[in-house]
Amino acid sequence: MPISFIPFALHQTTGDEAVKEDQFGGADVDDVVRILDLCEQFSYIDKDAINMMGISRGGMMTYEVLSKDERVHKAVVVSGLSDCFMSYEEKVICRPYSILW
Repeated sequence: MPISFIPFALHQTTGDEAVKEDQFGGADVDDVVRILDLCEQFSYIDKDAINMMGISRGGMMTYEVLSKDERVHKAVVVSGLSDCFMSYEEKVICRPYSILW
């Protein structure tokens, strides 16, 4: 019987230092791209049917991966941050921790 799906999940970096250096999808997105690289190593993974799902911050990361890598064929985003600039303007409390700007 063929495998229908293989779930992968990332552990978001946490802790005081991670918050101070939050790249808002930088290194975390690179980790997702490395998982896509890993998928290419396994013959039982259909490279033409790689899908991705992200919730909240994972949704923002999903958008970022879709903008960088064409190997993801379908994506589902649930409550994902879609406008980083607007979020920055609205969430003043987060500004000291952001290195985007």
